Formats: sequence, structure tokens, C-alpha cells
Amino acid sequence: MRKAFLATMVSSVAVASCAVATEASIYEDIPVNYTYYETLQWAKDRGVIQGFADGTFQPNAFITEAQFVMMLTRLIDAAALQQTTEDQRDFAYQYLETLGVTFTSATENNIELRDREFTRLDVAKAFYTTVEGEAPSDKEAIDWMYAHGLSKG
Repeated sequence: MRKAFLATMVSSVAVASCAVATEASIYEDIPVNYTYYETLQWAKDRGVIQGFADGTFQPNAFITEAQFVMMLTRLIDAAALQQTTEDQRDFAYQYLETLGVTFTSATENNIELRDREFTRLDVAKAFYTTVEGEAPSDKEAIDWMYAHGLSKG
């Protein structure tokens, strides 16, 4: 049951992590006819994604490790994130680590790496680990994404 739930949630973030947006001017730079509009609206409505303070979403910008960590944590357990009294980013990293999902900034003990570009391979590995409970090789993560319909190339 937990695996099915996480797989469904992970597939929802898959689109949001590659390019994210939402409804008619929820973000100034996302038109209603944007290709991923409905998916992004879903993610926005559920609090998984947030725009920038200037009202934009910046769909062509790279996502950082920290942004992905926050989206994945909001998707899995937004209530825990909202209830924490500590820094939400720190909490999100610690929360995901309890699920066996670790990130470069944590494994290299370098907080500056949280702002590094988070690649599609990084996303695939994080999703695989979240659902399967173990760290995959690069090939395993990519094959898993294809097998679950989360990537087409």
C-alpha cells in the first residue's frame, strides 16, 4: 500500500520537477495553454509547488536540489513540514533521510551543494529510493522511470 501511494505521488512530482506551472495567471509567466498547465495546477493546489516572490514560476530555470527536496517532502507529508519548529529545509532533508533518501549535499556534508542543479538522473534516483527503499545504480533508476511511465526519454 505504501509503495503504491509513494509511486503515485512520485509520478506527480516527476512532471512538476522538470517544468512546473499553474493556472490562469497564478504565475505571471505561465499561460493557461501551457503544456503542463493541468499537472502544475494540481501540484499548486496541493501545495507541492510554489512560485517565486515576484509572482513568477520560471519554468525554464533549472531546479536545485533544495527545491526538489522541498517539493518531495511537501508531496509526501506537507503537514509534518508545516508543523516543524526548525528550519523547513533542514527538516525536509532529515525527513527524507528517514525514508532512506539522501542527497549529495548531505552525503558530502556540504550545505552549499543544496543550490546545485538537480538533474533528471538525480530525480530518477530520488524517486526510485523513495518508493523502493534502496539506492539504485544510474541504469536501475533510469530503467525504473521508464517501466513506471515516468519518463519517455
